[in-house]
Amino acid sequence: MLAQLGAHPGPLFESSSFTRQPRETTTRQFKAFLRGHRLALALDQLDDDTTSIVQKLRQLSSLDLVDESKGKEEAWDCLLEVEVAARMRFGPIRPRLADVDLLFEDGDGSRFGAECKRPRQAAKIPQRVRDACGQLRKRSLGGIVVVGVDHLLPDVIRLSGSDSSARIGRRLIEKAIGSEIESTRQALSVNSGGPILQAIWGVVVCAPFFTYTHVSATEGVANFSFATRLIANPAVPNAHQLLLHLDQSLKIGQMELNQSKLSGSRDHDSM
Repeated sequence: MLAQLGAHPGPLFESSSFTRQPRETTTRQFKAFLRGHRLALALDQLDDDTTSIVQKLRQLSSLDLVDESKGKEEAWDCLLEVEVAARMRFGPIRPRLADVDLLFEDGDGSRFGAECKRPRQAAKIPQRVRDACGQLRKRSLGGIVVVGVDHLLPDVIRLSGSDSSARIGRRLIEKAIGSEIESTRQALSVNSGGPILQAIWGVVVCAPFFTYTHVSATEGVANFSFATRLIANPAVPNAHQLLLHLDQSLKIGQMELNQSKLSGSRDHDSM
């Protein structure tokens, strides 16, 4: 299984674009459209034949795309799980939704898991990572913790000049969680003994975010990106390399999702 993780070389793209044209009524509606785009990208490529997908869809049905505060927090947590699963399905080992948020199984019987957390405050990240490590150990699984920080970012970021989504994503993550990176690393399970598949390799911080760039007086381009930041467990040999392979699968998945583009009419003046 570990050898398979590095089986997908290639370019790493991380964004999908769609052009917005005139006549948007409100910024609120524009943001709702962007959130709907985010959900559609994930669901369009999700491929899971277990009953878990039915449960996830029920949770997602309570999403309020206009006002996140009105929806159930569990629904947004579920969206993170589905987004990661949709991207990872293009990798060498496809995950499935399970009791553990994501379960990766190989034909030789080896497996590892991923617990997805979406703390409401940056200061809560270390404790949520500890909780996730405990959940994985309870199921005798090693693997990773996925931490979503989209709610810690601005709704939409304007791009100008030489800005790129990749650079913006890195800066946004550092700004959102920079003070908690070291404490998050310390919170990782110090499980350096035994098989690597029973160790917690580290944390993949995911930052789904939107940018908007004016291209003319009446038109702009909205861009959805999925930036990541890796925090390896220093107690686990080769942990950073394993995280890099998983991160590459996420970015290859985003490249595939780029083929699903939505378009419609929006007024740049509402941004």
